[in-house]
Amino acid sequence: LGTGPTSLHSLTAGGDITVVKSNGVMTVGSVNANNGTGTVTLTNTSGSIQDDADSTTVIAAGKVILSANGSVGGTNALNLATANLSIATGGSIGITNTMALTDLTLTRGSYSGGTIGISTVNGQVFTLSDSSSQSTIQTVTSSTALNFAFNSSRAIKVGTVNVGTGGSVAIVSSSGVTNTGN
Repeated sequence: LGTGPTSLHSLTAGGDITVVKSNGVMTVGSVNANNGTGTVTLTNTSGSIQDDADSTTVIAAGKVILSANGSVGGTNALNLATANLSIATGGSIGITNTMALTDLTLTRGSYSGGTIGISTVNGQVFTLSDSSSQSTIQTVTSSTALNFAFNSSRAIKVGTVNVGTGGSVAIVSSSGVTNTGN
């Protein structure tokens, strides 16, 4: 889609949806892949992916993959309806999801900054943060099975992680993983 701002006001398909942008801001409204069962992949190689600030618009899909060099929902949290979410970004993350997640994969860049805010339903809690030198997973809690993965080339500090019966955890860092003892 080139450079400059791009808006996806309403995009619906009977199958999977993939949108790739090379720069600028991608503003997202309603995106629906195969009546909420397909895969939505949104990529911005040198920019950010932001919500349209309308709480009634959502990205509805069985799986949502978001990748941006900048932030993903940093200014206005992206509204989602998905059980399977994958985010790769070097910037802030802001997600409001209307469903409990069964799968969450977060990939942070070598320089990642900003805030990380992910809210879902059914008692899932995600308390994560970044500083100039490391990522911190303070709390990940799910009463239902959650497959949680966190990848970073920076150091990662880990607190309490409870992914429910049948859930799994994979935390990978080329700079070390430290348990904070919580």
